[in-house]
Amino acid sequence: NARGAEEVYKNINKKELRNDKFTCNILMHAYAKQGDTVGAESVLERMEANHVEPSVVTYNTLMQAYAKSRDSRGAETVLKRMQKAGIKPTEFTCCSLMVAYASRGEMEGAERVLQRMEKIGVKPDQVTYSSLMHAYVSR
Repeated sequence: NARGAEEVYKNINKKELRNDKFTCNILMHAYAKQGDTVGAESVLERMEANHVEPSVVTYNTLMQAYAKSRDSRGAETVLKRMQKAGIKPTEFTCCSLMVAYASRGEMEGAERVLQRMEKIGVKPDQVTYSSLMHAYVSR
């Protein structure tokens, strides 16, 4: 749970150990699993404040938080921020974005993500198409 992970994170700081990308991503994952975008964003803010460079995993985890909370606009914003940071989206990034649209019943948005993938340098794979199929079945 996020509360327990947050306590461990605080203990790392108390012991004057460095919270690295790995520990920050785990903490963010705890928030993402709950769809807590505020908590996930707060981890990213702390990373930036402590000069811990976000990775593709960081942004994908943040994307998951927005997908879980059914916030397609927020998920799109994460994609833009990721690209602005010079981090290349992955198939996982795009699948999470499709889930954000599909969870709101916005299948046209999910289809547009598929169409945009190659334009942003991501080749759709079997998982991508399976994710889109699952989105249709889950409607």
